[in-house]
Amino acid sequence: MNTVQITNINGTTDHKCVCGSWLNHWKRITKQQPSYCAVFGCFRTDVLGAHAKLSGQSDWFIVPLCTGHNNQRGQSLAIRGETWIAPANKAETCEKGLPKRPTIPPLQMPNWLMHPNHLSAPTKPAGQPNLFGKYR
Repeated sequence: MNTVQITNINGTTDHKCVCGSWLNHWKRITKQQPSYCAVFGCFRTDVLGAHAKLSGQSDWFIVPLCTGHNNQRGQSLAIRGETWIAPANKAETCEKGLPKRPTIPPLQMPNWLMHPNHLSAPTKPAGQPNLFGKYR
């Protein structure tokens, strides 16, 4: 199974979301229901929405982690590659309205989609097909 490295972010306890919880934020944006913790090999069901960064990225995302893994702040964790991630930027998501398109699992996310304006429709890169009219 493929994995993706994330870093659990320190000091986000005081960050609040209008969705009621960060797990609700993740559910609203991804349209998914977490069955268990996203960390590879963990099947605990006491999940919450954790703030994390993908390796090599500066944007914050929400990932469903169990309380045990969420308490490993600042640690690098390997999550399942099929895990859906949601942008944590409230001003561009729940406080503005839901994103124009759903987020996608990180292993399927091409590098050209990983930019600060990830909620807007990306410009189609040269040589890429215009699938279903998703690009400008």
